[in-house]
Amino acid sequence: MRKTLTRWAVAAVAVLGLVVGISEPAAAVDYKFNITDGDKVVFGYTSMNVQQTWIDICDKLSDGVGVYVEFHIYKNGEAAQYKTLSDTNGSAGGCGDYTTPSGWRIIDLNGHDRNGHSTGWKYFP
Repeated sequence: MRKTLTRWAVAAVAVLGLVVGISEPAAAVDYKFNITDGDKVVFGYTSMNVQQTWIDICDKLSDGVGVYVEFHIYKNGEAAQYKTLSDTNGSAGGCGDYTTPSGWRIIDLNGHDRNGHSTGWKYFP
């Protein structure tokens, strides 16, 4: 009896671990900026974590117009590097994302659609 209870307990802990592991997001979103026409239409968005080490770009409108984000990464003692990132599958599920190398952080960003709408530059000290 005791052996059976131990097996059930181990199995329950294993299943719980899988469920918790699956439900965790890849990165917590702390900043989110919509790419809009200045009114009500949201073409997409870009978001970043508070540690400034992860960014994504998501196309939300099935209009054949892509979205991208331009940004700079910086590490003390190094020159800032300019980067761009696109949502390569359009408005289909999934987004484009980027994680900085160790010790680097994102210092600014500007999300765009390919028709000229943008979030405007956002700066992070």
